[in-house]
Amino acid sequence: MIGRPMPARVRDAYRAEMRAARTATADEARWRHLERAHILSQPWPWPHTANHIAMFALAVRQRDRREALGQVTRIIVAAPGSAPTATRVSAMAKRRDLPNAGRRPSTKPRNRWAGTTAS
Repeated sequence: MIGRPMPARVRDAYRAEMRAARTATADEARWRHLERAHILSQPWPWPHTANHIAMFALAVRQRDRREALGQVTRIIVAAPGSAPTATRVSAMAKRRDLPNAGRRPSTKPRNRWAGTTAS
């Protein structure tokens, strides 16, 4: 939140998740830690933006163009989206508990028409 520092407990948890994401050996574990850090960082513009930059870097490392492009979009809106004005507070509050909704949990392509994973 603009003007309000991140509480120590939240900051420590955020840093622990970001550190765990950097040191994890499996990409799925990295994503899991980054998603947890993402939820913690949403109310604060700069940690939230830094989290999306880390997600972008992992997507590039994995050569996942779709995810990387999605993260570029999120990087652009992360800081302004973390500092809602009075008119946007309720809309922002509704999405706060959601993980990074654009991230697909599986690397398998999905059949978007049938809603099933392709074989």
